Amino acid sequence: MNMVRRSGLALVLSLMLSGIVSSAHAATTYTGTVEHAITQLTVAPENRTGYLRTLFRHWIDADGDCQNARQETLISETLAPMTWTTASQCTAATGQWYSYFDGQTFTSASQVAIDHMVPLAEAWDSGASAWDAQRRQDYANDLGDPRALNAVGLSVNSSKSDSDPTAWMPALQRCRYYSDWVAIKLRWGLSIDSAELGALNALTAECGSMPMTVEVLFGTPVSPLPDTQSPTTPTNLIATGTTSINLTWTASTDNVAVVSYRVSRGTMLLATVSITSYSDATVVPATTYAYSVVAVDAAGNQSLPANVTISTPAAGLSITGTTRIVSLNKFADLVWTGATGRTDLWRGTTRLLRNTTVTSTTNQVTRSTTSATYTVCPTGVARTSNSCASVTLAW
Repeated sequence: MNMVRRSGLALVLSLMLSGIVSSAHAATTYTGTVEHAITQLTVAPENRTGYLRTLFRHWIDADGDCQNARQETLISETLAPMTWTTASQCTAATGQWYSYFDGQTFTSASQVAIDHMVPLAEAWDSGASAWDAQRRQDYANDLGDPRALNAVGLSVNSSKSDSDPTAWMPALQRCRYYSDWVAIKLRWGLSIDSAELGALNALTAECGSMPMTVEVLFGTPVSPLPDTQSPTTPTNLIATGTTSINLTWTASTDNVAVVSYRVSRGTMLLATVSITSYSDATVVPATTYAYSVVAVDAAGNQSLPANVTISTPAAGLSITGTTRIVSLNKFADLVWTGATGRTDLWRGTTRLLRNTTVTSTTNQVTRSTTSATYTVCPTGVARTSNSCASVTLAW
């Protein structure tokens, strides 16, 4: 007994045996946005005349392992080990099932209903009335797409009933539900009516552009939407470090999906990464570096670059000092090492020495001074740079 859904094998075998799947009806894969997928759905009036639930033979055991489509769905969606009503493991007794419709969790299989994302009656209204019995059976037991059948609570299943999004939406994850609904409509070549189209367009405005991939079994083959939209520029690009530079940034967004980031230093491409951080260990002391990060989507569209600059400190530049008081007069004796050229010395925001070659000095402060911070920098470098070294002294 497999503990995973059969990935549609039973469905495909059933379709092949019935003669429905042929070279003329080969499945195609749609990859694009939900918004574009809606434009591929036929808009037509709905008609429930002649509908009977029994016209959709459901919960069949297509692969003959004694677990029907309901049990296969419970197996696929359980979050915990299952128990069975008998040793033959044909019928689930307990497990753990989470309903994204309302956030409820259930541990008894008797508490769980298997919801058809697009209800059987809605499917009938949307074109299934013209299908033969085999195709309706295949639809009612669709294990080939995990969006088709969902384990939910009895109450929410009853509340939804045969409604489409004009009359019912889940309390949680509305955008996921909207995407799943469109996917199943497209997968089975089902139509939408004008009111449903209005509801879906409103959800598009609410949810924004969402990527979607679905195997389309019936209907006119769908051409994927050409993606010409660039990702947004990465934000909050920050550079830190001294002997190596660590870059972090906030992820970009895209109408389909961001797949990578290109990290450059100056005009040189350093790396292409799929995460929002990168470490450059090839830097040298006392050098200013300019980094840029560009987001890239699957179609190769690139964002505008995010930019940041950072200076590495001079190798070994450091400063030490001691204090002394002579006849109430306060002095700081300072020594710095590691300079590779001329330096500037600051006390707070006041520059004491400019472009000097000396590496020590004594500075007198006012009698009221209780502490002071001294900073030594390579000449011409801002005192807030990583290239500088500081010491704080107290009297």
